[in-house]
Amino acid sequence: MGKDNPLITPCGIDCFECPAYQATQENDHGRLAEILEEWAPEDSSYEPEDLLCDGCHGVRVSRDCRICWIKGCTRERAIPSCAHCGEYPCDRLVNNWSSWRVLSGVEARARLDSMREGLME
Repeated sequence: MGKDNPLITPCGIDCFECPAYQATQENDHGRLAEILEEWAPEDSSYEPEDLLCDGCHGVRVSRDCRICWIKGCTRERAIPSCAHCGEYPCDRLVNNWSSWRVLSGVEARARLDSMREGLME
């Protein structure tokens, strides 16, 4: 929950860079279907509509982001993002970033690192 930018997610994704967010904002259901081919596990029951997303804090949130453990963790700790956590970066978060297939965990970490530096100043 980017305090200064509501389109920065608790894990460091910039929603503006997310293909699902972009396709949703452009009302491009064909692009959502293409993204689904890249993202969804083969044995899943995902539909393009499951990717509709107005950002992590929007009205419509993609299926994976609705059940995101990171969002739950930051809510439980009452912090806006992982950058605000005393355990940052925890092993679970680092492992999560390395599992991303489409969005860059490296960029997400750099974004949170920068946010954390700003908090320390």
